[in-house]
Amino acid sequence: MVWISNSMADANRKNGRGEIAGELRTRYTRGYLVPFPVDPVFFADRAARTFFDQVANKGAVMIVTISSERPARFNEMKRRLEGVRHKALTQALRRLKRNGLIARRVLATSPAAVEYSLTPLGHSLQTPFRAVYDWSIEHRDELEDAKRFYDERQSDCPPMES
Repeated sequence: MVWISNSMADANRKNGRGEIAGELRTRYTRGYLVPFPVDPVFFADRAARTFFDQVANKGAVMIVTISSERPARFNEMKRRLEGVRHKALTQALRRLKRNGLIARRVLATSPAAVEYSLTPLGHSLQTPFRAVYDWSIEHRDELEDAKRFYDERQSDCPPMES
């Protein structure tokens, strides 16, 4: 991907009110270099994008939710998170630990055991994650109807020719 010069970007990214609306980047489309707007919040190197990539995903939301009650051991989490594979849980826990949301503590037992608990930063995610969870429960029927409607329409469409 190629950056447009700042002067061109500044000239082209003003919205109707004279405010800067976002960044312009370029990409090749059918052999031509074409500018397209990009919301700077979602640049790959921005904090919001990193958060969404590493923390606001299905595994992380479930781990933070079950860890909010009390510390849990790895196998307990695996049992409670039905269908989550060992490797996926390990990777999610590492990402959460790296981002300061989960603390890992080795227990002095035989055999050695490890438990995970939320840090204060991790606890601060409980409110927004709870809101998303509540929203999903409240709109469950609408979401299912939308999926069913979409799937029915897809089965009515003839296959695309290649």
